[in-house]
Amino acid sequence: LAPAVNNNVIASILGIVVGVTPPLRAAMFEPGGALFVLVDAADIISGAAIPQVIIILGASLAHGPEHSLCDRRTALSIAAVRLAAMPLLNVGIFLGLRATLPAAAVPSSPAFWLVFLVEGAMPTANNMMLQVQMFGSPAAAGGVGA
Repeated sequence: LAPAVNNNVIASILGIVVGVTPPLRAAMFEPGGALFVLVDAADIISGAAIPQVIIILGASLAHGPEHSLCDRRTALSIAAVRLAAMPLLNVGIFLGLRATLPAAAVPSSPAFWLVFLVEGAMPTANNMMLQVQMFGSPAAAGGVGA
C-alpha cells in the first residue's frame, strides 16, 4: 500500500477535495479569497517546474545507458512500439471517436490533434527515471536510456 500512497496520489486527492468543496474552492481560487495568495505564490513557483525536471532528467541520463541491462533487439522493439505503434493506435482511437461520437463531443482543433499525437509518441525516459527513483533500484537506473 505504501507505494500507492505517494505525493502525487495525495496531491490528486487533495485537489479533488478542494474542487468539490465550494467554500474551500472559493477561498483558494477567487481573487480576494483568504487563501488566494498561497495559490498565487504556488503558481509563480510552478513556473520553474518543467525546466527543473528537464535538468534533472538530463543529469540522470548524462552517463548514458548501461547496455548490459537491455539488448539491442529489446531496445529497438520498445522504440518501434512507442514511436510507431502508439501513434497509429492514437490515430485509430481519434478517428473511431470522431466517427461514433457527435462532432461537438470530439474537438476538431488542429492543436488538439497535435497534442494527441505527441502524447502518444512521447518518450518515457522521464517517467522511467521517476519510477526508478521512487522504487529505489540503482541497477535499473543504468538501463533507462537503453
